[in-house]
Amino acid sequence: TFVTANMRRPNGLLTLTITGVTKADWTYDEENSVTTASLGVGDYAAGNGDLVLNPVAPIPEVAMLNPAYPNPFNATVRLNFSLPDDSYYRLQITDLSGREVTTLGEGWATAGRYSRVWDASGLPVGTFIARLDVPGSTTLCQKLILIK
Repeated sequence: TFVTANMRRPNGLLTLTITGVTKADWTYDEENSVTTASLGVGDYAAGNGDLVLNPVAPIPEVAMLNPAYPNPFNATVRLNFSLPDDSYYRLQITDLSGREVTTLGEGWATAGRYSRVWDASGLPVGTFIARLDVPGSTTLCQKLILIK
């Protein structure tokens, strides 16, 4: 399977050929004169004479809670997770005794990669647990260390 796209640029016509694509969604940003394609093999953007390639890794076959970054952290930490199938999920932060501190996300989501940022700037120094629950599938936990 292949996709060939012709995109108009201020200085002429750009022809882009990409192979191995099963799905393509195109958007054009008139203000910045950039055309972006979201493809089954990655995200590709062409504009201002440059082609920028940002490959996207395939969605894992199991739910994943990637290592938090940074960790230890001061004020904010990013949590990235993946869902292999359309499913209900809940991403919450608890203290070490299991009491809920906050919920960063909850609800039905399509298969894919997600990212949430936790702002713990109002909390004291300590250790917390990030917990990703995917009912009927798995529960994943990760230790987070808040420093000042």
